[in-house]
Amino acid sequence: AEAGLDLRRRATGQLLRAGQIAEGTAQMRQIAAEVELGIPATPRAIGAALLYERARLRLRGLGLRERDPASIDRAELLRMNVCHTIASSVSLHDPLLGTLFQVRYLNMALKTGHAFHAACALASEIGFLSMRGEAAQERVERTATQATALAQRLPEGLPRGLLALSRGIAAFHFGRWQESIGLLDRAEQIFRGECIGAAHEITTAQLFRLVGLFLRGELRVLGERMATFIAEARARDDSWADTLLRAGPQVGYWLADDDLPRARAELAYVQQRWSDEGANVPRLCTFIGGLHVDLYGSDPNAAWGRIKREWQEFARSSLFESQWARVMLYALRAGVALAHLHADHGDSERAGLLRSIETDLDGLRGERTLWATPFVELVHAGLLVVYRQRERAIQLLRAAEQGFRAVDMALYAAAARRRCGQLLGDDAGEQMMASADLTMAEQGVRRPERMARVLAPGFPEASISKPGL
Repeated sequence: AEAGLDLRRRATGQLLRAGQIAEGTAQMRQIAAEVELGIPATPRAIGAALLYERARLRLRGLGLRERDPASIDRAELLRMNVCHTIASSVSLHDPLLGTLFQVRYLNMALKTGHAFHAACALASEIGFLSMRGEAAQERVERTATQATALAQRLPEGLPRGLLALSRGIAAFHFGRWQESIGLLDRAEQIFRGECIGAAHEITTAQLFRLVGLFLRGELRVLGERMATFIAEARARDDSWADTLLRAGPQVGYWLADDDLPRARAELAYVQQRWSDEGANVPRLCTFIGGLHVDLYGSDPNAAWGRIKREWQEFARSSLFESQWARVMLYALRAGVALAHLHADHGDSERAGLLRSIETDLDGLRGERTLWATPFVELVHAGLLVVYRQRERAIQLLRAAEQGFRAVDMALYAAAARRRCGQLLGDDAGEQMMASADLTMAEQGVRRPERMARVLAPGFPEASISKPGL
């Protein structure tokens, strides 16, 4: 019976990882019930269960008293495997449930003293904890130290692969894009060379690498990697990976090539194949990519409509616990609102739009992470243009450019520089714009003025040079 249940567990994990959410979820609930692991029915109940598991973990600590795996009850081993399967399989499409089962897995692994499971659970915990961003750095480092010490003693490759993956995800959440890309590349090497059946983990590493490349402004490399990753996914008939790797800021590659129809087609391809039930990582990626497409296509009204339709669901979801998501969404909503103010239909909504921008600006200021600061300056500059405070806006755009350079976001820096030159409106401004355009052209951007609408939205497109503005 246990062997049959374990086979069903593995099959259910594959269904979930392949994007067969409805069928996989139904089977997952049945298997969890059979091993006496309840799955709460509502997000509120899941949150309460997570608080309980976190409290248990804090009380017992991360200490491990190792036991011989052969001495551990087989039923306990099966329960741990079920927790691990659920946590790793649902984390992208149901982050809150994934977090709950991750903490359950960690508690069980530490309690039973199983070194392999403890190493895997500790490694995975790093990625989950890091979603909170700067506030979680100390806990992440403590957990990483323990996970590293344990993983290095074990012969299996999976704990080391998960450790590199989670550390790469953590570096991503902390805004250290280059470090993240290096760690994720290392994780993929371990999964390919030392593990069996790790396609899901490889895809996760590839997704974060692609978004990291976009944020660093390495669009040429992004295009090459994306083509390779998607070809590999199709070769192994992995429709989930083929879908996931196209979603999100990666469409910036097609926008750089001025291929707006292709960017729209890529997003449509994803939306047709991925369930839009609930706020999850693929939907977040598609939402961000859709806003980028709207802005590039000079349609801020469509972008604002997209925000009005979907914002509240994201804001109420566990995704908003991710500092990275909050920074990106606050900056995008503020930029879109500013762009909408400058569009034909902005005046009738002016008061509400300005309140929304101020709210997002306050949200960005509250994040207190280095890479959020230039977004604060960028959005504030756009707001000052609305209030006709041109000189102060120029100062903030100069600061935003330097801030983006400091956090390794070269194309965002170029976009801020271009907006600054636009506001100057003189020969020096023209030189700044030319310099920014050259930086973008080096990454294959054919229409820098359009890419600036994506990366630094919310400024009038015409030069503003009158002293009073």
